[in-house]
Amino acid sequence: MSFQMLTVFSRESMLADARAFRTIMKHIHEMDAAERTVITVHIETEKGLYITHCDYCETAYKASIGRCKRRRHLNML
Repeated sequence: MSFQMLTVFSRESMLADARAFRTIMKHIHEMDAAERTVITVHIETEKGLYITHCDYCETAYKASIGRCKRRRHLNML
């Protein structure tokens, strides 16, 4: 079965995330300008996984060669 998923190694995905983050922070600033509430924002780079526990794009593979294979073997024990 073939499927597509987002990867943390995608520049386009990173830029889209940055735009979304900037937009939500601007909105919060505009809505709360009078109160100036202090908030904490937790940023995650996880895109989510579908069916598999590995990111199989070429860049991810080069960045973590063999890690998925080792993990799969450990899970078999």
